[in-house]
Amino acid sequence: MKRFKTPRTYLGFVTNNGSYKLVALFVTLILWISIMGRRPFVEELALSIEAQTPTALKVEWEIKPEVKVKVKGTRKQIKKFRTLFSKLVVDLRGEPKGRLRLDLKDELHDLPKGMDLVSVRPRSIEVELVEKTN
Repeated sequence: MKRFKTPRTYLGFVTNNGSYKLVALFVTLILWISIMGRRPFVEELALSIEAQTPTALKVEWEIKPEVKVKVKGTRKQIKKFRTLFSKLVVDLRGEPKGRLRLDLKDELHDLPKGMDLVSVRPRSIEVELVEKTN
């Protein structure tokens, strides 16, 4: 004849050595949180584009000066990327007057260590450097 377990048997299973089980639960939670923080995340960010030009020239944009960047890294790296790259600064001080094609992927070369650039949209934009009118 088979004996059925009573609810008290199950309660004893949970409460026996409760302090060890509680410590094991906390260790498991700490490990889970630390591993979740290392998992790579992919995030898309919109950055405004700012151009540094010679003093006599200004930039005329064909499209809205904004780029969407998709980066991959840990949460900590993405947070650091947001602080370093609140906007994308393009140096046009050595460029002559006229139409230029800017490759935006080349401008994002100082990423934090261990971070990958997944995509850049648009990949390039055309701008025109014209004389400033006062």
